[in-house]
Amino acid sequence: MSNLDTIALVLQILATVITVATAVGTLGYWLARKFAEVEKRFIALESRMENRFTIIENRIESLEKSILALAEATKSAQEFIIDFLAYEGILKRESASFAKAEISRIYAQFRTMKPHSEFTEEDLKEMGRLIEKDELTWEEAQKLKQLVTKAIKEYGHKFPALWKIYWYAELMAALAIKKEVEEKRKQKSQQ
Repeated sequence: MSNLDTIALVLQILATVITVATAVGTLGYWLARKFAEVEKRFIALESRMENRFTIIENRIESLEKSILALAEATKSAQEFIIDFLAYEGILKRESASFAKAEISRIYAQFRTMKPHSEFTEEDLKEMGRLIEKDELTWEEAQKLKQLVTKAIKEYGHKFPALWKIYWYAELMAALAIKKEVEEKRKQKSQQ
């Protein structure tokens, strides 16, 4: 093989390498542009999805607030009805005595649940002590409502019967107010 043949061979190999390198470079450039376009689309898609998730989260939060407001309004209306019916004498102590058996049964079931977190064993005992009493002062009824509200926050989804104890406490509070009003009227009439 002569020098000329060697040079021709080297030039031929060099031309092939340059052609392949140019093709690979062009392909790399083209792929880089395509990947950049895909990346831009993913970024735009991600941004749209984040916006949609934010909108959905805001709607869920608004819905939660509306549900809580509705629940609070319902609770307030029911408290008013119980207070009014007790004041008018439609709900009497006998009503509370009748309800006490059901409330004691519910409490006994609830007691089997293991208290944790915010609702403690002491809370459970105090709730039981107040339920066992035949008559509650307004302050005691408020304490029972407070304890039951605490229990409802933690267990209400598992044990909705707790609301009955809450309404019983509300009835006892209304009866305590009625008793106080009657005693004041009686004192005034005796003077």
